[in-house]
Amino acid sequence: MKEIAEKTTLCPSARPEPGESFVFGIIGGTVTEPRVAYLKQPQPITDELISKPKSFYQKAIPIKH
Repeated sequence: MKEIAEKTTLCPSARPEPGESFVFGIIGGTVTEPRVAYLKQPQPITDELISKPKSFYQKAIPIKH
């Protein structure tokens, strides 16, 4: 996953898909002052994570050319 993140153009607006997308941060803080805790390594996104509200995590998917 790290290689994909470093060598590929990523789209944070794409719909997350297991096996293609990864999470790179978890959102915390408050509604008025959100904070992102970035992960040391991007992790593959799971069905469990996809079921969470989009405001819970930062994700991206490689752009296919």
